[in-house]
This record gives sequence, C-alpha cells and structure tokens, in this order.
Amino acid sequence: AVALVLRAARWRVLLNAEGTLPLRTVFSAISAGYLGNNVLPARMGELIRTAAIAWAGPLSLSYVLATALTERLVDAAALMAVASAALAVMAGLPEWLHRTARVLAVASAIGIAGIVLLPHLERPLLKILGYLPLGARIQSLTRQFLLGLRALHHPWRAFQFLLLTALIWPIDGLMAVWVGASLGVPLGFGRGMILIAALGLSSAVPSTPGYVGVYQFAAVTVLAPLGVDREDALAIVLLLQAAIYLVMTVAGLAGIALLRKLSPKAA
Repeated sequence: AVALVLRAARWRVLLNAEGTLPLRTVFSAISAGYLGNNVLPARMGELIRTAAIAWAGPLSLSYVLATALTERLVDAAALMAVASAALAVMAGLPEWLHRTARVLAVASAIGIAGIVLLPHLERPLLKILGYLPLGARIQSLTRQFLLGLRALHHPWRAFQFLLLTALIWPIDGLMAVWVGASLGVPLGFGRGMILIAALGLSSAVPSTPGYVGVYQFAAVTVLAPLGVDREDALAIVLLLQAAIYLVMTVAGLAGIALLRKLSPKAA
C-alpha cells in the first residue's frame, strides 16, 4: 500500500511538468489502472489510468500516455540494473545466470542512454518519421512521447523521480522476503529483489489478467537456480499475488469512486 502511494507521487512528478494535479487524483487514477491490470488482459489498466488522468484534468491524452510509457521505461532499466547487480554478487550460480546478469546490465545502460539522448535527437528523428506512411500522425505522437521523456531532464524532477524509484522497488523486495519468511522459506533480500525484478520485467508486456501464469513461470524460472524449490517458489508467488490483489482491489475501487467526485467532467 505504501509503494502504491509512492508510485502515484512518482507519476505525479512527470505529469506536473505540464500541469498541476493533486496527489489524490493521481493516486485514484493509478489505483484504478492497476485494478484494471488485475482483471483485464493485455495490460488494459495502463489505458484506464491514462484516460482517467486525461478525463479528470487539463492534460492531453497523448502527453499522459507518454509519461506512463516513460515511467515504464525507467522501471525496466532500474529492474535490469537491480537484477544484474544482485546476480553479480551471488556466488555459486550457473554460468547462464551470470551471462544473464551481463546482458541485463548492458540492456539497462542502453535504456538509460535512450532516455537521456532521444529528446536531443528530436529534429532528425521527426524528419525521418515524416517519410513514413501517416508520417504527420506518427510525428505528433513522437513529439508527445519525447516530451514525456524530457520531463526527466529537469534536475529537480529527475531527482524526485529517481529517489521515489529507489524507495519503491526495495519495498516490493522486502514484501517478497516477508512472504517467503511466512512460509518458512528464507529468501534473503538479494533473492527477493531478483524475484521482484523478474516479476516486474515479465509484467512489462501484455499478458493474462493479473499476470496469472506469467508470474508463476517467472518465479520458478529465476528462483529454482537460486536454490528455492519449485513448490516453494510457486507458494511464494501465489501468496504475493494474493496480497497484491487485495491491496489493488481495495485501492482501485476507492480510486474509481474518488475519481467520479474529483473530475470536473463528472457533473
């Protein structure tokens, strides 16, 4: 629940680069979106939270979507960096996991470089896109996306965003450790963070409602080589999902109700 509030505060940092939204509005939208991810396929909740912000406030739909994509890009880079660091310091792992750590480190560096450099390449990029079919439309969407990325180029906003990111994922990692401890499986913080990184990265692509099956596959794949039995890995991720579902359902339903009261368009 604390991590959910921090996620809303983090998204608000990007959104408020082009407007002013209260935290409760952003919290309501992101809660409704995460609830949507739990009950709808293909990460439809991302569209729900984007539309909710555009509906409740002054920002354009394309800009809100750009900030949501920016948030996901930074999360992916952060998770790959965390996973590669955790794997690099663990002894006795299979060689393929060490290779995976190196690949994740390179991918994370490329992702961060893209976030930093792409807004500076806007002019040549838009010129190239102009030659494509529907070039004008693609150029417009690209401008909005780059505007979302550029929100992180402001030093104070970038500091806030990265600080909140550095708080959010360790909270999720501690939750995984506590869930393991409740089942008598001592994960340790390193393995807990690797599990959270695997779940986060596996949820980055469209999947089943609530990531059912996807989370189980990811948990068994990453925890088995780290010395956790298959049955224990499945038990941990199922209990973790149950806790997430509970928090997201309560927060999501409350968020939907609050959005109806907050939106100037609700009347």
